[in-house]
Amino acid sequence: LILLNLPPHLRYLPENIYLVGVIPGHPSTHRINNFLDPLVDEFLEFWVGVFFTRTELYNMGRHVRTALALVICDMLAARQTTGLSSQTSTMFCTTCALPVQNLDNIDRASWPPRSWDQMKRDALAWKNAESDGQRRRLFKETYMRWSSLNRLPYWNAVKQTVPDQMHFGLLGMFQEQCRVIWGINVKFEGGDGSAVDLGITRPSDEKLNKAINLINDLTLDAGDSAIVSHLKGYGTAILKTICFDNGLNFGGKAAALAETIFEWVRISILHVNSY
Repeated sequence: LILLNLPPHLRYLPENIYLVGVIPGHPSTHRINNFLDPLVDEFLEFWVGVFFTRTELYNMGRHVRTALALVICDMLAARQTTGLSSQTSTMFCTTCALPVQNLDNIDRASWPPRSWDQMKRDALAWKNAESDGQRRRLFKETYMRWSSLNRLPYWNAVKQTVPDQMHFGLLGMFQEQCRVIWGINVKFEGGDGSAVDLGITRPSDEKLNKAINLINDLTLDAGDSAIVSHLKGYGTAILKTICFDNGLNFGGKAAALAETIFEWVRISILHVNSY
């Protein structure tokens, strides 16, 4: 824990950092709440206030209130701690509801904001579910699990979960995004931004046509999950190419791409052209 009341040059000195505990191993999904609960209990008590009979500056004692302001950790830990789905899921962002299939959308004005009130209701519904199967179904629909932090009356995971600065800045993720993924690099010839690098090796027309033939032969009566699972087997490169070539959103990995193609075929009831 870092005390934000201290000035920046003192906050991160080892003697001013409080190590609450060390979690053994890597607890899966919501089981991290077993380790968060004791900490949340302390913060609930300090939110009401604790009276210290004497401090260095106040001989007659001091009433102290404390709140958890921010959660700062890498993307995996942040999402597990707050009950959100992973950064590769359909609902990948902590602050907006843009699906991962629209990952190529850089028009910030079009990103729908997430509603913390709704997210908290979804998390509570997950917590109150009567079985693991019901919890899995709810998570698939809402992408929310319960987090012990939700017990704090002031907690808002959308506003209080901050980006992972270590990977983004110190370890060069932003540099990788700009230079490699976006191609903003003196090594590459410039352009008008209309060319898109999918970040994959384009599959041969033979492989693409084989996948197209299978897609055209899909029977929607087989059930949504069975069809999507079947599509996932084609792999990211083939699915991404088919999405891109047919004007579909091509963000995400095989699972998200399979969902995109399934919805496209289901809604359109169309025949996909071969290469």
